[in-house]
Amino acid sequence: MRFSIAVIATASLASSAAAAPVTNLFDALLLPKAGRGCQPWLDLNSGSYACRDREMFNCDGSKTWVLLSTCGEGTKCEKSSSGGVNCVVA
Repeated sequence: MRFSIAVIATASLASSAAAAPVTNLFDALLLPKAGRGCQPWLDLNSGSYACRDREMFNCDGSKTWVLLSTCGEGTKCEKSSSGGVNCVVA
């Protein structure tokens, strides 16, 4: 599954830059807010688990995993000793 990064409109970026110091603008681009890059912890379909591969910020500021693959019904995600994520029988 591929992910894309949302492109911010030039006018929006310019108005943000004028209203805030560069450090605040930088933080605003890196730390997702509600409705912008937030990652739910589980599930695309009922009974399936979304495996996570890389850390990313949730809407509330906590960290979660970026979607890597979806485990089928009767399986769950488990972090492997190598640092990856595997689907295993529940």
